[in-house]
Amino acid sequence: MKREEIRRLIEQNPEAVIELIERLFARIEELERRLHINSRNSNKPPSSDGLKRKQRRMQERENRKKRGGQIGHEGNQLKMQENPDRIEVHRVTHCRKCQCSLEGVNVKGYRKRQIFDIPAISLEVTEHQAEYKECPHCGVITSASFPDGVNRPAQYWSKIKGFITYLSCYQLIPYERLAELLEDLFGVRISTGTIYNTNLRAYEAGAESEEAIKKLLQKQPLLHADETGLFKGRKSQNRSIFLNA
Repeated sequence: MKREEIRRLIEQNPEAVIELIERLFARIEELERRLHINSRNSNKPPSSDGLKRKQRRMQERENRKKRGGQIGHEGNQLKMQENPDRIEVHRVTHCRKCQCSLEGVNVKGYRKRQIFDIPAISLEVTEHQAEYKECPHCGVITSASFPDGVNRPAQYWSKIKGFITYLSCYQLIPYERLAELLEDLFGVRISTGTIYNTNLRAYEAGAESEEAIKKLLQKQPLLHADETGLFKGRKSQNRSIFLNA
């Protein structure tokens, strides 16, 4: 509606103008109400909130807490261990005052300090050798059997595979970055295809247990359900989680 039309309407029918203004205010209030609707004040599912709203809620909760240790919180201070893995003794050779030799003097005691670190990480290579022999009577060659699963000249084994699946599926490290991390740690370049196949084998191995868990959950009298938002590429997706009390 143009300004001239509004002026004519005011002159001809003031009540209609008042009614129009009231409808516009009501419309504005309705739009503002919709703008602030979320899963906490309506019947909308949590997935409709989006990740940004969840991040704002988390930020609000964090802002309400004081920084540092909270009252009643037990600290996790690093403590000395009674049985360390390795002991390094630092010898006293001379008196710090007169420089007299202390080589033959008995030790009165030790001042102790401990450092915590990780040992050098490297892949351990185990070679399986299956011997074979020729029968002296009939000339047939007989070979020993390799352990179950050892079926290629070179292959990754259970511990490194479990480590890959843990970092990929639980810690959610992307394939390319995980391949770089494994190369930095072990000096071996593991391809993204190998990482994918390792995760696939782990999923297949747990399929039977997954079905058993689903059936048990369906029999529970009460279940807790939650939705978690995540990005796959540039698309937002939601994952539902079900657990019993």
